[in-house]
Amino acid sequence: MTGLDPCVATAENYRRFARWEAAGRSPLYARLAEAVADDEVVLTFLGGLAAEKRQPNLLFAAARYLLGLPPDPGGLHTLVAERSDELAHVMNTRRTQTNEAARCAVMLPARGATLADSVTAKVLQDAVMIDGVKLKPDSLRPVNDGIVSFLYISDRIARKQ
Repeated sequence: MTGLDPCVATAENYRRFARWEAAGRSPLYARLAEAVADDEVVLTFLGGLAAEKRQPNLLFAAARYLLGLPPDPGGLHTLVAERSDELAHVMNTRRTQTNEAARCAVMLPARGATLADSVTAKVLQDAVMIDGVKLKPDSLRPVNDGIVSFLYISDRIARKQ
């Protein structure tokens, strides 16, 4: 079975996620990812999904959605064993949202932004969520004395300048 990195098994992808992504940020996700890496029932379930749907964040979020609270390793195993069709449906009809603000932050110096760090952080934070709708940046462009403006496309917001 493959996971996020097609060169390694799903179990190894979950171990890497636990050690490199979740460690120090989310003890629960780190513990869950390590448990998944050692759970043949969950690994078999994941093997039945498309590779892009085997993401740890998607599995854990779908489990929380179905259970109403964050699962522990035993609860996740039980969910997969007893409600795999329902879990697969949720995972196949959802996708994860990346942290656009963090991804955009590295572009600011390259685009010549001259905002103070605190103002830049606020602009980036506001850029990700407007009126409860998560948006994806379409482009960044410096305008008026180096102030950064974001253009967005969204289901509910046609454009914001």
